Amino acid sequence: MRRGLGFAEDGGALSDGRRGAVDDTYYVLGLAACARGSYEEAVAALETSAQRFGDPVSLAWLGMVYGRAGKHDMARAVMQQLEARGVSQHLPSCLAWVHLGLGEQGPALDWLEKARAEHDAQVLWTRVSPLYDPLRDAPRFRRLVDSLGLPPPGP
Repeated sequence: MRRGLGFAEDGGALSDGRRGAVDDTYYVLGLAACARGSYEEAVAALETSAQRFGDPVSLAWLGMVYGRAGKHDMARAVMQQLEARGVSQHLPSCLAWVHLGLGEQGPALDWLEKARAEHDAQVLWTRVSPLYDPLRDAPRFRRLVDSLGLPPPGP
């Protein structure tokens, strides 16, 4: 299970008998499918992760993929679930991801700026994650990334 995000872990065995980061497997598979443009495959993997584990990161990735797949109502429903859970206070980057999936750069940047102000560790990926490619040319995004003081990406 994800450690360090402050979410409870029941310690029980998963249905396949293993313990641990099975939820990471589903969301990594979902993100890989999304990167290939296989949105239905991405949705299936991320729905499994969200249903099994219900953590904010799985839900946010699912909302992002719903947006990219053109399922805007479903993406907005996920955003409402995240807001109802208070994610905006603990992991504002999650809301940025859903807005990115919907192609809403302004609100995504608003949430990323909040993520930086709230010390949300997910913001550290802004320089290198392809998720943020649609924002790379935006001066506001460049200022945000520069303000983090991260080293430039390697070769």
